[in-house]
Order: sequence, then structure tokens, then C-alpha cells
Amino acid sequence: MPNSIINVVPRGRTIAFVLFCLTTVQLVFQHPYIVILPNERANVFSATLCLLTLIITILLGRQKSGKGIGPDFWISLALSLIVIVSSIFSVAPRDSLERAYVILSAGLAGYWCSKFLLNEPNFQTIFQWLVNGLLLCVIFLALLGLYLTGKPHEFIDGHWHPVGSRLLLMSFAPLSLLLGDVRRSRIVGGIILLIDLVAIYIVGRYAFMESILLIPAILCIVAFFLFKWTRITRKILAVILAITVSAGIFFAYINPKNLDLDHISVSYRIESLFFSIDIASKHPWLGNGLWAPRISSLKDYTLHYPYLSKDQFSKWVIDYRTSEDLYLTFLADLGVLFFILYFGSVLYILVNFLRLSRKQTSWSVFHPVAIFLPLIAECLRFLVLDDLFHPQSSWFFHILLGLAVMRRIQK
Repeated sequence: MPNSIINVVPRGRTIAFVLFCLTTVQLVFQHPYIVILPNERANVFSATLCLLTLIITILLGRQKSGKGIGPDFWISLALSLIVIVSSIFSVAPRDSLERAYVILSAGLAGYWCSKFLLNEPNFQTIFQWLVNGLLLCVIFLALLGLYLTGKPHEFIDGHWHPVGSRLLLMSFAPLSLLLGDVRRSRIVGGIILLIDLVAIYIVGRYAFMESILLIPAILCIVAFFLFKWTRITRKILAVILAITVSAGIFFAYINPKNLDLDHISVSYRIESLFFSIDIASKHPWLGNGLWAPRISSLKDYTLHYPYLSKDQFSKWVIDYRTSEDLYLTFLADLGVLFFILYFGSVLYILVNFLRLSRKQTSWSVFHPVAIFLPLIAECLRFLVLDDLFHPQSSWFFHILLGLAVMRRIQK
């Protein structure tokens, strides 16, 4: 740890980084919180903090370089314009613009603040330890809420899904310690990561988030084959994989209700695949609009899933204005062009980062595996959730994307 970052880093960058850390704390705990739009579910306050942090970072935190504007700037601009125009022309412009504001503020701020600020080794170290501490707090509050009220989100959020995303995304911090060079830090990172895994199983089992139980197993398989490990590490990964699969099978066996063919978790998501594609075919350029009502698209729509009635699906379409799958939601709500440009960019970053990471023999604070695996975990979560509607999830996801791009540029 540096003796004084103020003596090393310009004061403006230090101010921007402090605000970046404070915003991270607010997003993790959702406190303090001010209701800006009454009777609205959109998390406008946290999104506004993200936007303010981005503005301060651009004004004070950027390092001057001779490089011109990169392609990620133009991609960010194009994506923002598509979202704004789509929202303006949707059937519910106000609702769409509110969600657009939240998604764009958290995503752009997380990505660009990470790229501008976390290229400083001192800031990386501080942020790494900060997130480790915050992750332990999240685990404690989630388990406490589960024990006292049966709700893991009782003390930190309005819903349980963002709690699961925090447990996955914030694991990059203990993973970085575990895969580092300092023996004492490796021990601390291993303990925190083990606690995190236990919390994932407990919260996933008792909060109706069974899908999260499969993600650690998938990550073990990904890590086992994509990265080089010592013999001992491979054995550890194999043990974790075996335990994870066994736990998933056990929990599915003792709680089969959510696996029923007509359960909303199954039937709504399966039918939304066909319904989202149908909406995208009718609105290919700008989509239906974020959070805009979809009921009008049901008039000439024929259901494909045999275990679901049209009346029931109609009620769900009214209550849930997304596809409960981020890929399908963005396809239906924002159109084909946004879908290709955004997810194509994410895929490009992941593939290039993986390719360079496998060749790299040294790294700074954040081990490439510690960045890559949580990103993959969140991409898997996108298959069953619309996580980027929550700024607390989008913030960390785009921070990791910024770290991946920053490392690729520095290479």
C-alpha cells in the first residue's frame, strides 16, 4: 500500500477516485438513498450518483495522452443515441426514458471511470481491498436478513436478484488476492472466496434463486480448460466442481416446485424467447422501448409453449415488462442494431482479453482470471435476469469490462 497517494497522484484524480469509491459504497448498500421520482421503481438516485461520478472523473480524473478518441467512445455514443431515440419513440416515453437514464448512467460511468481511474496501481490496490470489505458486509447482511426475515435483500436492496449479482460480480476482489503473489493475501482471498461460495449456496437455496447455484460449477469448467493451472489447483477446481454439481442436484431434488413445466420461472421465460423475437421482427430498428407495455403485441401472437395459456401469459406480460432475460429484453426493447452492437462489443472484449491473458506472464493487481470469470458469471445471469436495469449490478459489470479493455490497451 502506498504511503500517500496524494503525493503520487494529482489532486484532481484523487478527488475523482474518492468519489468513485463513495459511489461504489452507495451502490453496494443502497444507502443513503433519496427518492427522486415517487412511485417509480427505477433507481434514479443511484444512477444520478453514477453520472455525477462520471462527470467529475472526466473533468478531474483523466490522464492526458497523445492517443485520439478510441472506437469505444464512438460505440458508447452510438449505443446511447439508439437508447434515447428508442425511448422517445416508444409507446411510453417517460417510462422508457427513466430506464434509459438508469442503464446508460450506470453502464457508461462504470466503464469509463474504471478505464480512467483504475489504470493507477495505487488505486487498484485500494479498490481491491475496498471491494473485499464490502463483499464481506454484503454476505453478512444477506445472511442476517435471511435468518431474521427470510429475505436476503431485507437490509441492502429492494429485491433478491441484485444481491446474487453482487455475490458473483464482487468475487473479482478475493479472486485477485487468491491468485496474487503475496502468500498472506492469498490466504485472505481464499477465505473470503470460500465464504462467498457458501453464501451463494445458502442464498440461492432459500431465496428462490436456484439458477445461481449452477454458475460456480460452470465457472470451474471454464477456468479448468481455458487457463493454465498447477496440478494442485486443478484438483481444487475439480473438488469445487463436484461439490457444486452435487449441491445443485440436491437442492433441485428437495425443491422441485420451481422446476415445474407450468411454473412462471420456466414457462414465462421459454415463451418470452418466441415473443421477444416476434416483437423484434415488428420493431427491428428501435425496438418496443425500454419498459414499454408489450400487451399490444399479443393481439396477433400465437403461443408456442404448450404448458401455458394465453390468458395467463397476458397477465404476466402486463405485470412484467421485460423478458426476464437481458439478451431477449434488449433485442425486443432496443432493436436488432443495439443488440448486435452492445453484445458484439462485450463478446469482442471477452475474446480479446482471454487471448491476451493466456499469453501474459505477469500482471498488476487484478489477475486476468479474476476479471474474466465474474464477467462470464454475469453473462450467464443475463440468460435468466435483466440485471443491467439495476445500477448496482451494471456498475460492477462495466467496471470489469473497463479493466479488461484497459489491460488490453496497456498490453
